[in-house]
Amino acid sequence: MTACTTTDCQNPTETYLCSQCVSDLQQWIDKVPDLIEELFTTMARQDQVRTGRNGGNGGDIHAPMPIRADAAELRQALHIWVKQDAGQLAHDQHAGNFLPMLRDLIKRAERIIDLPPDETIIVGTCQCGAKLTAKIDQHDVPCTECDTVYDRNTLDDHLRQLVRGEPMRPRQAIEHLRRNANVSIKIKDIKNWVQLGHLGYVLERVVNAGAPVRAYFPGDVLNIHHQMKDRRRRP
Repeated sequence: MTACTTTDCQNPTETYLCSQCVSDLQQWIDKVPDLIEELFTTMARQDQVRTGRNGGNGGDIHAPMPIRADAAELRQALHIWVKQDAGQLAHDQHAGNFLPMLRDLIKRAERIIDLPPDETIIVGTCQCGAKLTAKIDQHDVPCTECDTVYDRNTLDDHLRQLVRGEPMRPRQAIEHLRRNANVSIKIKDIKNWVQLGHLGYVLERVVNAGAPVRAYFPGDVLNIHHQMKDRRRRP
């Protein structure tokens, strides 16, 4: 036995990744095929764009580049993860670096998929209280009030953690989201998302006898709910 090589894990393992980290890595790998397809749509968009959106003459219309270069590069980088098996990758001495590497690629891909490259969104709040805004594929986020610069991945992780909540059983999570987010989700939806690898779960400790009960972070359930709605709206 040795320690898992994932940062801050140290669980015992006979390979370079513990069973939990293998499961986590496989869940991220399973997202890759759908992302590659969506990146192709984004990469090949031929919509007309108005250059006056962020300044200049709002009436000027120009054809965009034949492809979105950022989407093409990410699509190529993600291709090496297609059909990879986390259990096999766990035998690689560099396996502890695979999850953060893949997670970063996927986060960057999700930011630009089917969204205009100059779209500006709120990504957090500065220590001075000002709202932080950034373009979809922007990595460094400066505050316009005090000039403090933030790392985009750190901001995204912080926001995701704030809305994630505490683990809940399916019916509790559904009721929580109905009450607090005004969304309607069914037990069947959660089961399907888990089976397809879109939604992860945690196992509660077994009290006395009985099987472990799957619990979910309500923020994760809400995130997948919105992703599925976006996919259904696309032609």
